Amino acid sequence: MSKKYDNGKDDWLMMDGRKGEWAVAFHGVTAPDKYCSNASGAQLKIMNSIMEGREKREMLRAGDAQAYSSSVACNQAPQKVDNGIYCSPMIQIPICGYSGSGVVVNNKKYFLVLQCRVNPSKIKVCPKNEYWVINESKDIRPYGKILLDE
Repeated sequence: MSKKYDNGKDDWLMMDGRKGEWAVAFHGVTAPDKYCSNASGAQLKIMNSIMEGREKREMLRAGDAQAYSSSVACNQAPQKVDNGIYCSPMIQIPICGYSGSGVVVNNKKYFLVLQCRVNPSKIKVCPKNEYWVINESKDIRPYGKILLDE
């Protein structure tokens, strides 16, 4: 992804407070229960979703569960959170809070979390401050993957 955005300057990737820097967030990838006992099935589901989104220029898309969509955004009142892509500045939140039951491989459970950068002006903080919602896919950029075991 390097040199792809902001005229190749990569300011969005910096971590020194410069103008144009995007916030770090984590997005949990959910595999439906029917895929959890079969790692290749879960990987296929995840890859299909990502590739479908890529064709639409949307690497991540809003899921079905939109728990805070009608809530007022804590950082942008009186705006509502609305539908969007859930993420968190804390890695433990997507694992414990919403990334589902993980994927079981050889009787061991794993969780896939994407490390992302999000446009700070587009973050809507949910009433539970550990959840952020990004309404448009263009404002969240996955750039790393983390596989954690239970």
